[in-house]
Amino acid sequence: MKTKIKTIEITPMDARCGVGPCPAIFKTNQQYKQYNCIGLGCPSVFKTANEMLIVIGSIAEKSKLPKNVLRKIGKGEIAIEIPANILPTL
Repeated sequence: MKTKIKTIEITPMDARCGVGPCPAIFKTNQQYKQYNCIGLGCPSVFKTANEMLIVIGSIAEKSKLPKNVLRKIGKGEIAIEIPANILPTL
């Protein structure tokens, strides 16, 4: 039996939507696996010219995600895991 990830939503209140798929940020009880930033493959967040964020991280394992996270994932979207300290302002 796989253990479900425990989450708390930290999406800023003014950016949250009611129901259905929408962008969201969750903090979890999981520890991010070790990563090596010497070469490629490093968790990162980029801001685009049109004020969007591009997140580079590990694809979250859907079978471990709780329902409150799964319902936010829309068509053509995936859940990405990154260390929380990459987004220190949230």
